[in-house]
Amino acid sequence: GVDLGGSQDAYTVDLYPKIVSSVDFSLALSNIKVKTSEMDTETTYYNYLLKHDEYPWWNYPAIWIKALISKVVGKNEQGLGNESKLRYITKQENAICEKIKSRVHFSIEQQVNIISVTVYDHNPEVASIVADSVVEHLNNFILDYRTSKARKQYEYASELCDSTRLNYLNVQDTFVQYVASHMSVKSPLQQAEMEFLAKEVELAYQSYSTAQLEKQMA
Repeated sequence: GVDLGGSQDAYTVDLYPKIVSSVDFSLALSNIKVKTSEMDTETTYYNYLLKHDEYPWWNYPAIWIKALISKVVGKNEQGLGNESKLRYITKQENAICEKIKSRVHFSIEQQVNIISVTVYDHNPEVASIVADSVVEHLNNFILDYRTSKARKQYEYASELCDSTRLNYLNVQDTFVQYVASHMSVKSPLQQAEMEFLAKEVELAYQSYSTAQLEKQMA
C-alpha cells in the first residue's frame, strides 16, 4: 500500500499464484529448514521430501516402477545445495519442485483481496513450517520488487550528491588559492577573474545543495 511514485505495479495480486508456482520459488522453498518431533536434527525441505516423506500405501506400486525406471535410465541424483547458482536443474530437483507445487496451494478472494495459503503434508509440523515460509518468501519477493525503483533512485542520488560535493570543494579550493595569491594586486582583470570564481563557487554549492536535498527525499 506504499505509493512510491504512482507508477503502475507490474505484479498485481492475480500474478501471485504464478509466482508461487514458479520453479525459482519452489527451489527457494526447498532450502528452508524443517524438523518434526520424530526427527533428531533439522534438515532441508528438499531432503525431507527426498528421504523422510511418506506415501499412501496405494502409491507404492507406482513408486517402485519409477524407482526401477530411474535406475535403468540413470538419473542425475545430485542434490540442490545452498551454494548452487547454476541456471539448470537436475531431473531429481525438477521432481522435488513438482512435488512442492502440488502441495502448496494459493487462492485469492478477489472482492476483499485476501490471500490464502494452504500446504498439504503427512506431517502437520512440516505443513505449518512450509506455510509460514511461503508467506515470508512471497512477502520478501513483493517488497524487493516494489522498493527496487526507490532503491535505484537513492543510489543515483547518493552518487550525484558525492560528485557535486567533490566539485564544490575543488572549485572552492581554486577560489581560495587565487584570492590568497593575488591579495596585493588589484587590477581590473584579476578582479573580474575573482568575481567569476566566486560565482563558480556559488553555483557549485547550489548544485551540491540540490543534490543533497534529492538524496534526503530519496
